[in-house]
Amino acid sequence: MDKELCILPFVGLYIRADGNIYPCETVAWENDNYYLGNLETHTLEEAWNALPMRKLRQKILRTGTCELSTPQKNSCMYLINYKLYEDTYKEFMSKVKEDGTYPFNLQVLFLERSNLCNLKCVYCCETSSSIWEKEKGVTVKKVPEELYDSKLSPYLVKLRELFLSGGEPVIHPYNYKILRFLKKANPNLRLGMATNLTYSFEKYREFFDLYSSFKESKVFCSVDLGGKQFEAIRVNSKWDIVLANLKELKKLNLKIYFNSVISILNIPYIKQFHQEMINEKIIDIDSIRYLTLKGPECMDLRHLTEDKKREYKIYILSYYAFLKAQELKKENIDLYPTNKLPSETIDLIYNFLLEKPSTSRRVDYRAELVNYISRDTLERLFLKTL
Repeated sequence: MDKELCILPFVGLYIRADGNIYPCETVAWENDNYYLGNLETHTLEEAWNALPMRKLRQKILRTGTCELSTPQKNSCMYLINYKLYEDTYKEFMSKVKEDGTYPFNLQVLFLERSNLCNLKCVYCCETSSSIWEKEKGVTVKKVPEELYDSKLSPYLVKLRELFLSGGEPVIHPYNYKILRFLKKANPNLRLGMATNLTYSFEKYREFFDLYSSFKESKVFCSVDLGGKQFEAIRVNSKWDIVLANLKELKKLNLKIYFNSVISILNIPYIKQFHQEMINEKIIDIDSIRYLTLKGPECMDLRHLTEDKKREYKIYILSYYAFLKAQELKKENIDLYPTNKLPSETIDLIYNFLLEKPSTSRRVDYRAELVNYISRDTLERLFLKTL
């Protein structure tokens, strides 16, 4: 069998900052039809076999896929190949009922404790940034800490993997509490975390000392470009701080990945940036995860002109050639998290350029980008984009 299977609906859940529960982070942003409940009103067992989850399991076992488009699936962390995990597939098939019900088996938890964040990234929103929440004058629902304690503690000790996100998970006090608890109760847990790395490492050293003490800890850094371009996208950030923190992470022997959000802003520069990071030995070729941006529309690759799309398709093919050449030089390539070679995951960007826009509205991205980044900054730092 050559098809792929998403295993997450059989092993995991995603809890958003407002307490809403979903099968995974990606479908939570893609499709609210997969809402499974809320921590305040539902137990995790109830969410586990809620109707949307059961339908998702049925669809996955029937077709080998979920609702995501091909580009999103290429960046999914839990999409596995049948050939590699045939025994796992057989286990799912033997236990899942005809209506999609599956025995409670929570092994992987994605936890977004809060939208508390120190940045105001240009393509972010109030649900993931407390600064955006304040500026927009809206209120994002907060879940009381004691509710998290009562609802999550019984399950944390049995987890095999925990992934922290936000907001910025490093600066939230509750995540310290979780790590201290898990250090005693579940020290063999695998940890993952998404972070922007734009804070004083010394101020949060206790967090990283705890984090790195677990058997296996991975850090996914939200880095799209470097220098002034990074600072223009990740508002309130300092690139020098990110570079210094990357060096500190390497001292702790933490596995570092880049979560690079690919948008109209950075696509003309992404190959050169990644080449520099690889050549300077800050990251490896197998440490980059590509995430395609779907909003705001003026930053979505699908709204580029046809001439620009043709230009960037050629550019991505040259990036593919670079990665392929690097793979031939490298003895052991880490296929985590996508189970694909780096040159294969670059298909994510190429395929996204082939997709139709998400709306029939004609998007003049050059004109609309000034709503997010000043004309002066665009002309100084993102000239190729314009």
